[in-house]
Amino acid sequence: MSEKKFRRLMKVLTGCELLPKEARYLSDQFVGRLATSVRNKPHVTPVRFGFKYGKIFIDIAKDSKKMRNIMKNNKVAFVVDDYLEKDGIKHARGLLIEGEAEIHENDEIYQLGRRLIYEKYKPSRALKEVLVKTE
Repeated sequence: MSEKKFRRLMKVLTGCELLPKEARYLSDQFVGRLATSVRNKPHVTPVRFGFKYGKIFIDIAKDSKKMRNIMKNNKVAFVVDDYLEKDGIKHARGLLIEGEAEIHENDEIYQLGRRLIYEKYKPSRALKEVLVKTE
């Protein structure tokens, strides 16, 4: 079966507008963490994501625990964070977004999210060359 039949796209609604610097920070990050919860049991996993129009798009497997949790409780939290050193000072920074998830499959929102995610995580040519050389 094709990947399309096993994948769905989830759009997280932020419920608030992001400041321009928050939107830039979110766009520059490559790993997010999605938190779902059912019956007071939290479940947090790293995810790939796309961001545009103030929305976060996450491609998740149709049969995953994340999907099952969202189908029962669509309230989610999404975090991106990093750790950096600047001028000899160590900084932890991050962005937490809480909202409600919507499930989309084979519609315009799904297509937009899929395109954003695959463009963002498409390996660069240099990376492909390294992967081929090491195999």
